[in-house]
Amino acid sequence: MLNRIKRLILCYQLYSANIAIDGQTKALALVTDPTTRFNITAARAASRQERTRLRAEYIATFSPGQRTIWEVA
Repeated sequence: MLNRIKRLILCYQLYSANIAIDGQTKALALVTDPTTRFNITAARAASRQERTRLRAEYIATFSPGQRTIWEVA
């Protein structure tokens, strides 16, 4: 039961991370200031790294041998 709750929380965090990355990508297309573009790019890289960490933690909640395939974002 606790594993399912943890999985649900991680799923929500992954969903939120994907939304943040999508928003950063859309904002990057609209911004022309180099400093702001750099800040958005750095934040997007950090968000992607966090998403990778969350995916690894999510996959670890399954029993060995189960495989989760992620679609390309």
